[in-house]
Amino acid sequence: MGLRLLLNRAFHRKSWHPLGQRSVNSVPRLHARRLCVVLAALASPLAGGCVHGDDCQIPEARCDGDVALNCTSVEGSNGHYRTWGEVSCSANSCKVDEQGAFCALAPAPDPACSDASAPACDGSVLIECRAGYALSKYDCSSATPPGQPYEGPWIGNPAGPFCVATIQGHPADPSIEIPVGFCAAEAESVAPCKGMSMRSFDPEWACSGNDSVECWDGYVLNRTRCESTSCEIGSGKCL
Repeated sequence: MGLRLLLNRAFHRKSWHPLGQRSVNSVPRLHARRLCVVLAALASPLAGGCVHGDDCQIPEARCDGDVALNCTSVEGSNGHYRTWGEVSCSANSCKVDEQGAFCALAPAPDPACSDASAPACDGSVLIECRAGYALSKYDCSSATPPGQPYEGPWIGNPAGPFCVATIQGHPADPSIEIPVGFCAAEAESVAPCKGMSMRSFDPEWACSGNDSVECWDGYVLNRTRCESTSCEIGSGKCL
């Protein structure tokens, strides 16, 4: 079988299908990569000279039905090229904003996400928002969804029952405000945790009476009673 016939079959085998009958995961673009694959399969001397073509240009993004497509850079054996990164969304939940295409939790905007892309609280439920849509929800009071560990700013620590959405200064530049949301052990901020310099996104400890309290952004994450010892001023931990 001649090289020209093989190439024709590789390029035109599915070309008769109308676009509407093709999978939503397929991006109907022909480019030099397909030629490289064919030539490599034929062990042609020409294969070594193949250069990948680009499917898209960064920051292109769009929805192909219920698939979120974002142009991304990939490194292959023949150098860098740009192609579509694909994520499948639930029905009618693919959305596009200035940052790209994403999968929302539901087709409609969430009323709790009034501040567009800042975390929000709906009672005890912590909501991750983007462009007014909910990306995820976590119930601080019951630790749901079941089996899904809460990964807040203090990864590894247990989540408290109260949802908190607030603004924090960036550790490197306090003038830069960062919206944060997390689960706290107590509903209200406490004096020992207030005004602590946020040197990092890790929690810090303080003494509240004879209790050692783990603080984050003015709120208590964990409270431990120093029963037979005392809370050490400075470290905030039980001696």
